[in-house]
Amino acid sequence: MPPRLFLEAGVITIADNEPGEDAFLGTLTPDSETGAYTGQYSGPLSGGELLSISAKGGSVSAIDAITQLPFAPLLLSHTVTTSSSSREVDIPISRTEDLELRLDLRDTAERLHVLLIKSPERELRFSCVFEGTSGQGLIPADALGQLPVGSRLHVISSHSESVETPQGRVQLLTAFEMTSPDKEFYPAFILE
Repeated sequence: MPPRLFLEAGVITIADNEPGEDAFLGTLTPDSETGAYTGQYSGPLSGGELLSISAKGGSVSAIDAITQLPFAPLLLSHTVTTSSSSREVDIPISRTEDLELRLDLRDTAERLHVLLIKSPERELRFSCVFEGTSGQGLIPADALGQLPVGSRLHVISSHSESVETPQGRVQLLTAFEMTSPDKEFYPAFILE
C-alpha cells in the first residue's frame, strides 16, 4: 500500500493584526505521521479581531493572509440558566421536535454550524450548516431523532477567507462557539 500523503503548509503562525500588550499569538505545527496540527497559544481572543495568518510552506506553498475572527454568536431562541460555576451549560431539547434556532451573528459570520461534539456512540458524526447571516435555522425532528439520547450539539459561527496558491485555493476558516447573551456561558443542546 502506498504511503498516505497529507497536505500541510508547514508551521502556521496566527497573530493579532493589531498587536498590543496582551495580543494573541498562536503557532500550529503539523505532525508528519498523521497530518494533524497541534498548537500553542498565548493571549486572549474576544471575537472581531483581524488575524494575520502565515504559513512557512510544505506540500502547500507558503501563505500570508489576513482574516477576521467572527464574534461568538449570541443565543436568542433559548433561555440559559445555571446554578453551577461551570461555563458550560446544557439546554435539554427533545429528539421528537424540530430545533428552531435564533442567534445574533453580530455581522461577522457567514455560516452557522451545528456540530455533534459528544455522543454516547463515539463513531457517530452529525453536522448541519446554515449559510448566510440571518442567524436563524431549523433542524428537523427527523434528523434529531436519529441521534442517541445524551448527544451534545454545539453551535459555532464561522468566517472564511480564500487564498490562492500554486496548488489551488486554500480556505482559511475562523470560528467561535455560541455564548449566552450575557457572554457568561457556552451553552450546548443535549438531546433527551
